[in-house]
Amino acid sequence: MKYVLYVGFPGFPGWLAQIKRQHLIAKGLTEAGCSVRIFNRYGTHQPNDGTSVFAKGNFEEIEYEFCSGTPFRPSGFIKRNLLKGYGLCVEFFRIVSCRMNHQADVIIITVNSLWGLVYYTLLAKLLGIRSVYDAVEYWNIPRHGISKIVTLLKNRLYLDFADRVIVISDFLYDRVVRIKPGKPVLKVPPLCDFGKFTNPIPSISEPEKRKPWFLYCGSIAYSEVIYFILEAYRKLNADAELVIIVSGDPGAELEKLKEALRREQSDHITLLHNISDEELIRTYRSSLALLIPLRPTFQDIARFPHKIGEYTAVARPIISTRIGEIGNFFIDGINAFIAESYEVEAFSGKMKEVLSKPEFAREIGFQGFQTGLQHFDYRKKGPVIYEFLFHPGGKVQSPDSNQIKN
Repeated sequence: MKYVLYVGFPGFPGWLAQIKRQHLIAKGLTEAGCSVRIFNRYGTHQPNDGTSVFAKGNFEEIEYEFCSGTPFRPSGFIKRNLLKGYGLCVEFFRIVSCRMNHQADVIIITVNSLWGLVYYTLLAKLLGIRSVYDAVEYWNIPRHGISKIVTLLKNRLYLDFADRVIVISDFLYDRVVRIKPGKPVLKVPPLCDFGKFTNPIPSISEPEKRKPWFLYCGSIAYSEVIYFILEAYRKLNADAELVIIVSGDPGAELEKLKEALRREQSDHITLLHNISDEELIRTYRSSLALLIPLRPTFQDIARFPHKIGEYTAVARPIISTRIGEIGNFFIDGINAFIAESYEVEAFSGKMKEVLSKPEFAREIGFQGFQTGLQHFDYRKKGPVIYEFLFHPGGKVQSPDSNQIKN
């Protein structure tokens, strides 16, 4: 039995993309024969967020623990930070205990802070545990100040400190090979549990919709993309609705978006926030097409949205832009509708194409499903990740092959 500890990004089990990726990598490893244990340093959940979560538990054969003693985020500043400190200490001793009891062969790190990156990789070195960093992002670098230095270090230090690296895109893969040519690296695209999307979903009450609708689902952090979609929808000028599903904590950006939609004075645009997985899947399935435009930025070229896997799983046509990883998996008119550029007119044109060719759009959706099943099914990736983590020879994974080679 091999033992994996998963640390860095709190909230498991939860609905954020990074947590879902953590979940599916852990689930694939569990089915490949590993024991996986996830440590959440502190609580992030709200009591009414719809997630059945405990301070310590087992979720789909994966052990997890909130080291602060509670899965919930306290409202008070002092209590919240005291619990963060307590959780840091408890997590440290949990990791040390696992190591002393020979139950920590590998530690997988998924974290967005510079402090967390340095802390977990150095702790792994101190304890003699193989560290693997899961890189899903290339952070855009500010022009000036301390933020520029911090971002540069975040984009670089995991290459120096982690023993092995998992990446989500060719951009990040090529960067690892260029900067650290001897570093073992594995490309793992977005993962999806296709069974959850193809099995029957319990009936959920939902407002009657008179018209077909386009759907966008993503983090409120990508509000720029949401406004781009709104502009494309306005130019559509067709008998169709738009549903926007956003995840993330309520805050200024969400309020700004709500205000923008109020100004639209349209009953054809629906905004949903942090809905349940069951409602999400049902809304996916009922949509006319699923929207996921990527921007011509380093950030979007380097990332690969988790929602792509989920979109393919429901066999609805995807509308995106030919940027980054999209071009590696999708071809316009074959398994997706792909705009040649990140421009409102081009993207709106693809939305019009879906409306004007409903039978063709359904076939595109089916072909997208086949693509997803081939490349994004977590069950197929689990054994590959297992081999990468535990192979003693420090092998390097080709980005376009499942065969590990020197």
